[in-house]
Amino acid sequence: MKKSILQTGIQYGIRVSIALITYFIIMSIFNLSQNISFRFLNILIIMSGIYYAIKNYQKMHVKNEGDYLEGIGVGLSTVFFSTIIFSIFMFSYMKYLNPDFVQLIQENSFGEIMNIYIISFSIFIEGLGFGSVGTFITMQWLKTSHSNEVHTV
Repeated sequence: MKKSILQTGIQYGIRVSIALITYFIIMSIFNLSQNISFRFLNILIIMSGIYYAIKNYQKMHVKNEGDYLEGIGVGLSTVFFSTIIFSIFMFSYMKYLNPDFVQLIQENSFGEIMNIYIISFSIFIEGLGFGSVGTFITMQWLKTSHSNEVHTV
């Protein structure tokens, strides 16, 4: 059964968010969640999710190279749903599970201007930014070159 761009984005967005949440929980268990340098792996998780979402969509629609705009749509919808879910998780984590985490962020960043809402929104915007760039990078990598085609008038 062929899935739409939105269905594929939701499916892989959920998978990516589960991976991000799992990674965050593991980092929290080892008291490494406040270490900013480990956030680099979030980007790798998101990029992997984008790649597999687009490849799955192309495979389901029997397109070896895929339509560029469809791939962009799959990637962006994957990023949107994964960052929404992860931002909601982080909001819940900071509000109910570990309110001291907000204070830790305040001490290591912009101070008291950072509250639970700004932090959650920042996570969402950061995820969208990295994911959008990641989608375009992935599609550039996956598209095939058409420079060898002969164009006749």
